[in-house]
Amino acid sequence: MKQKKEKNTDIHQHLRMISRLNIALATFGLVVVVFLFIWMKWFPPVQEAFEPMIPDTSNSLEKSVVPTVDTKDQQKEYRTAINDLLDGFAFDSPSEAEALSSQVLAMKTAPEYRSLHLQLAIALDEVQQNKTDEAQERIASLQEEYSWFLPSFSK
Repeated sequence: MKQKKEKNTDIHQHLRMISRLNIALATFGLVVVVFLFIWMKWFPPVQEAFEPMIPDTSNSLEKSVVPTVDTKDQQKEYRTAINDLLDGFAFDSPSEAEALSSQVLAMKTAPEYRSLHLQLAIALDEVQQNKTDEAQERIASLQEEYSWFLPSFSK
């Protein structure tokens, strides 16, 4: 019985020592954090030294993949430019589709026409992959949705 009692006191003594160590480490950590906060607050050169490490995220949400245009005149210009660009293209020539695709992707897009722009890029990609039937069906559905969109091709 005496041995069991000694073991229990040894364990309790060990646990008390560990808890004291944890309290000491937590207190030390808190003091270090407060010290660093005060140091950064009252010594701006230190703060400026760390600023280049922080990435600039300002306006990152405003940047979009497709450039946009806002005014009605620019929307008209977009419609005219798309129709002029695709005039005479029959959606059956992969080499011509590759050249048109790069021109279409370089164009600025009105927010209302982003879906059209994406579908047009997909159609041109389908032509490049010799999937002309799918591309022509996609263009036909775009013509139904956008009455001004008038590329001509023989189906």
